[in-house]
Amino acid sequence: MVPVFYYFSAMAAILFGLPVFLVLFRFNLIRWWSALGAGMTIGALMGVIVESPHVIQIPEILFIAATGAASTLGFWLIWKQGRDGSGTDEEKRSRTVPN
Repeated sequence: MVPVFYYFSAMAAILFGLPVFLVLFRFNLIRWWSALGAGMTIGALMGVIVESPHVIQIPEILFIAATGAASTLGFWLIWKQGRDGSGTDEEKRSRTVPN
């Protein structure tokens, strides 16, 4: 079952998350709060899409929205670590060693 869920999660990330990331990146608006807001919005949208054949339950939508917010916060933390580092460990060592 995990590969099935992974496929749908990857599709949602590509269809919704990637365009939002590219827009925020283009306008230099990637912050922790923008990641949380975007993730919560996309999560709520996915919750509505998943629940659309049935009566939409607000607690379920909020749970999925919170999951989306936590996922994007995790993405932001990983992305931020890559942005703070200015190269690989080898490049950092070579800059600190005098010639």
